[in-house]
Amino acid sequence: MERIKFINSKNQIFTASYDENARFIINSLGGLRAADIQIVQSSGYLQHGATYGRSLYGVRPIPIQFYYSYSSTAEFYKTMDGLQRVFNPMLGEGVLIYENDHHSRMIRATVTEQPDIASNTGLGLRVIGLELTAHDPFFEDLIETRVRMADFVGGLKFPHRMPMRFGKRGDSVTINNSGDAPAPIRCEFRGAATNPALKNDTTGEALKVVATIAAGDTLVIDTAYGKKNVTIERGDGTIEDATNSVDDEQSSFFSLALGSNRLSFSADTGAPVVYVNYKRLYGNG
Repeated sequence: MERIKFINSKNQIFTASYDENARFIINSLGGLRAADIQIVQSSGYLQHGATYGRSLYGVRPIPIQFYYSYSSTAEFYKTMDGLQRVFNPMLGEGVLIYENDHHSRMIRATVTEQPDIASNTGLGLRVIGLELTAHDPFFEDLIETRVRMADFVGGLKFPHRMPMRFGKRGDSVTINNSGDAPAPIRCEFRGAATNPALKNDTTGEALKVVATIAAGDTLVIDTAYGKKNVTIERGDGTIEDATNSVDDEQSSFFSLALGSNRLSFSADTGAPVVYVNYKRLYGNG
């Protein structure tokens, strides 16, 4: 089994697969296995060659072609109108889900070429082509992994299936990032706490918030690039921006490094329950 599903910002859905009985049958699907790689380098005066800095993924174009079989001209134009609505570039970013027998992954993408006739293969059959572009080039897990610290740590994940494994009591947890890139986290401190802090003991990075959290409050820290922020969700439902409360001298909005990461948390007072949420990132679909 191998198929794709595109969901736009209005929750309109397009699906296609390699199944010969599918309504839309994939002819070609690009951009899943590779993205442009950009090399950051510098060159000094009279230096031979250059000094390597780091490698970065560029934007990921995803060209798609699929067969469409129809019984009448009216049906064909009705279907094309529907495809134009789903792949409307004015709707902004949507989600492309790629599934095979091994895994399911998603990537956020915009429409850069709307559906059009790529070729006419015969009466009642067309090849339709379009292109999506993922400006964030990484595929990610469909479902967030949720790890609870404090009461039970080191193995509790949500959503879970029985049987599930509980870890030991403590204020730390080890998370293995088995993806292809550092993974941003969304951390939640639930319950009373003063000056809560989260630390990656493996890398030495930490993030401390100088604030007092009441018993019914939740402190939420998001470290994703372009979304870095700290908010406090009060018990009455109001949400406050607490990004300015981050201790800049002791903090960084860190991600999970590749491989094993031991995380711990602390607070000057209180005993909050802490959740760490993350999705692994991948270089291919």
